[in-house]
Amino acid sequence: MKARLISFLIIGALALIGAASANAGDIALGAPVTIVSGGSLISNPGTPPSVVTDGVFAPEDTPYHSATGVADAVEWSADYSGNTSVASGLVLDINLGAEYIITGAMVQADDNDYYILQYWDSTSSSWQLLYDVPNISEGYGLRTRPDADQTTYAPVGPVETDMLQFSAISGDSGDAVSEIQVEGTPVSSAVPEPSSLLLLGSGLAGLVGLVRRKVALRG
Repeated sequence: MKARLISFLIIGALALIGAASANAGDIALGAPVTIVSGGSLISNPGTPPSVVTDGVFAPEDTPYHSATGVADAVEWSADYSGNTSVASGLVLDINLGAEYIITGAMVQADDNDYYILQYWDSTSSSWQLLYDVPNISEGYGLRTRPDADQTTYAPVGPVETDMLQFSAISGDSGDAVSEIQVEGTPVSSAVPEPSSLLLLGSGLAGLVGLVRRKVALRG
């Protein structure tokens, strides 16, 4: 019985520490994508909007409206409002399905256009800027921001949300987005701070030692 208790304590401690260090990775992977407005502006309606959360980047510099671009991205003719803080034209919503603390964002989109990735702020009941996606003067076609390595996240927030919104705000009127990724952690799985984990680990180690001593004395 004592041996089982020791095993249980060790397994529990390792599981908690593992949960604390786990990286949620791309929390938008596979998330549903909805066209909020501007669907008539899309030039490749046969490509589903969900392509932007499928976890797959197109090769860097994939030309706009090429065969690969058409298959791997949503392309549209822009309708800019001139208001750089409000989504207009084609607007895509991404439902994360749960509340997350978001700390990073990465977007692959057409190079010479500006875009905004916003998040729903439940406190103010409004869309707020999460990531200002800049245009890129080097290269051409589909380019990943902030880095062409397709693995580096731009630091954002942290903010808490369950919904994202993407749109173009200026450019040459030929826009495209092939991948939107965000990283963060679920609000529901918040874990203790490292200092708390250290205290917990020390306490568990002491308890395990105490149980072992008792077993040795009785054995």
